[in-house]
Amino acid sequence: MDDLAGMSIEELASRYFATLTAGKRQKGEAAVTRFVRWCGRERPISRIKGRDIEQYALGLGISSVASQSPQHVRPFLTYLHKQGATRANLATSFRIRKISSAPESSRRRRALTQLTKEGYQRLKVEMEKLKAQRGEIAEELRRAAADKDFRENAPLEAARDHQGMVEARIRELEAILNSSVLLEAQGAGAANSKVVLGNSVTLVDLSSGEALQYTLVNPDEAKLAEGKISVASPVGKALLGKAKGEEVQVTVPAGILHFRIKGIAT
Repeated sequence: MDDLAGMSIEELASRYFATLTAGKRQKGEAAVTRFVRWCGRERPISRIKGRDIEQYALGLGISSVASQSPQHVRPFLTYLHKQGATRANLATSFRIRKISSAPESSRRRRALTQLTKEGYQRLKVEMEKLKAQRGEIAEELRRAAADKDFRENAPLEAARDHQGMVEARIRELEAILNSSVLLEAQGAGAANSKVVLGNSVTLVDLSSGEALQYTLVNPDEAKLAEGKISVASPVGKALLGKAKGEEVQVTVPAGILHFRIKGIAT
């Protein structure tokens, strides 16, 4: 199945469509095509990770096209895994988080978002990359609109939805960056303080003896592959306010985990 892993996501989407009945293809083509465009048509499937899927789902949560996408994109991702194109089932990362539609005035009254310097820069880079896509998206719209039959123009619908998702994500990132404050280093004397946002915490798994290290960050910065966990996650919540030497237990779907805090660093 190695040959599938090297194929582009657009090629694999074509294979997937060929397995569907005419009715299912008509219903799901726009959603899958929209997803393929967002990922990049020529991008090898091996380069698409769970984090990419999470970002796409986040964009759906702040757009108007979320209602039908899960039931069409998830089966496509599951198909890729069953065919051996992906090692992991990326469908498990496809979880839409609805973003509050509260008025802007009420959003401004919320507490400022605390970000690490690295996290702030990463979000800023993401925003600039999305803004750089505007020209390409405009060209996609122009090409799709060249087909005068608008009744069943799935590429045009997908291009419009892609544009809406990108613009929504840009607005969200702008709001986060404009209302954020950078975390300040606590100083050398903070080594024995209690765990707070921005700390790097070393844990010992009391069941296996394994040492783990996590950095607690704002949910917008979370990236588990890099050891950055959200303060809103089960582990993050359990660690906040705890001191070195304390034992904590974390309830997860697989059961209850027990840790001892070995060290806290800023």
